[in-house]
Amino acid sequence: MDTQTAPDILADHKANRSAALAVIAFTFLSFLILATSDFIEAARALAPAPGLAPWIIQGSSHIAILAVMPIIPYLLTRFPVNIESWSRAVPVWMLGFVIYGGVHVLLMVALREMAWPIAIGGHYDFGLTDPMVWIYELRKDLYTFLLVTGVFWCFQHIEHLKLAARARHDEAEEKGHLTLTSGGHIFRVKSQHIEVGVSASNYVEITTPGKTFLARLTMGELERLLDAAGGEHIRIHRSHIVHRDQIEEVIPRCDGSAQVRLKSGEALIASRTYRARLNSALNIQNLNAILMCDDLNITCV
Repeated sequence: MDTQTAPDILADHKANRSAALAVIAFTFLSFLILATSDFIEAARALAPAPGLAPWIIQGSSHIAILAVMPIIPYLLTRFPVNIESWSRAVPVWMLGFVIYGGVHVLLMVALREMAWPIAIGGHYDFGLTDPMVWIYELRKDLYTFLLVTGVFWCFQHIEHLKLAARARHDEAEEKGHLTLTSGGHIFRVKSQHIEVGVSASNYVEITTPGKTFLARLTMGELERLLDAAGGEHIRIHRSHIVHRDQIEEVIPRCDGSAQVRLKSGEALIASRTYRARLNSALNIQNLNAILMCDDLNITCV
C-alpha cells in the first residue's frame, strides 16, 4: 500500500463501516414501519388477515437492499464524480445503478419465491416479464440508490475533513505554518506573522504584515492551530485572537472586561470570559492596579 494514500484509504474504510451501520439501522427501521403499515392498512380495509405476507414482501426487499449496498462505496471510492472526472464517472455510475436495481429486484423476487410456499402457500408470481413492473421497481430503487449514496458520501466527507484537520494540526506543530483556504486559494502562513484574527461568520479575518484576508475556518480551529504552532496568541474574546507581541496597552473596564489597544492603533475588547486567560498569558496578577512591564504599558481606568 502506498504510504501517501494510506491515510485516505483508512479514512474511507472507517467512513464506510460507520455508514454501513447507519444504513443497516435505517433499513431495519424502514422494514418495521412499512411492514406494520401494510398490516394495518389491510386490517382497516377489512381485507382478509394478511398473515406473514407483509413481513415477507418488505423483508425480502430490505434484505436485498443491504445485499447490493456494497456497490455504492465501491463506486464512491473508485469512480468519484468531480469536475475533472465526471465525463468518465457518470456512465459508470449509471451502469452501477442498473446493476444495483437489477440485482435488487432479482434477489428480492428469489427470496419471496423461496419463502412464499412455506409461509403462505402456493406460488409467488412477481411478473418479471412485464416491462412496467421493472419500471415501477427501478423508480423506487433510484430513490434508495441516491439515499444510500448520500449517506456514504457524507460519512466519507466528514472523515476526510477530520483527516485534513489533523494534517493541518501536525504541520502547525512541526513547522509552525498554518495552511489556510481563502477564495479558492490555499495560503501557507507562518504563525508568528498572524497578528490578529477576527471572526466573520463562517470565516476568520486574518491580519498579517501588509495583508488582510478571509480564511475559511472557525475561531476554535484557528486557536487550536495557533496553540499547536507555539502558543504566542491569546484568545481575548469569542471573536478575537491576537498575537501577544501586538498588544500595546490593556485598560480594565468596570464591567470586568478590558480594552486591548494594539500597536496598529486598533482597539479590541477582552470579554470577561477571556480576561483571566489574558491576565495569565501576560503574567498580570491584578489589572485593578497600574502596572508597568518591559514592553507593555498596562493602565487602569
